[in-house]
Amino acid sequence: MPIVQLKTWMIVILLCTAPRFAHSYDMSRYQPEQLDELLGTAENKNLTLITPRKLLLEVYLASYAYTCDTSILKAALTLQGAPREALEHVAISHCVNVTTLRSGITLPMFIQDQVATHLPKEATVGSRISLYVDYLYQGPQGAGFLINEFSEK
Repeated sequence: MPIVQLKTWMIVILLCTAPRFAHSYDMSRYQPEQLDELLGTAENKNLTLITPRKLLLEVYLASYAYTCDTSILKAALTLQGAPREALEHVAISHCVNVTTLRSGITLPMFIQDQVATHLPKEATVGSRISLYVDYLYQGPQGAGFLINEFSEK
């Protein structure tokens, strides 16, 4: 095979496989946790920032993404020292509803817009999914979780 054809095939192979690498995500940083146990903590009347934790949660998907008010999330991220540039480059304007496995409690979680677009293509409402989230605060409306990635069970 001539070298020019070989180079062309290598470029085609790289272009076809690049999206798989671009979508890869380091999930080893997330620690498994039971959502029901986290919700068992008392609700706060005020916003209480916690040391951010990267958690792996198993839930049932109760809804696809919908537009929601993310101002409290963005304030929490800013107060916790998230760089302004990072907040400007990651679009977060949606929430999804999830249901806990044991107690069946349904609650909203913030989701990155980029992740929200993939959700209906890869998971169905009612299915069990794994969520890779940042746990950021406790507040009057409950816990503040930001979904960074997901996988269907």
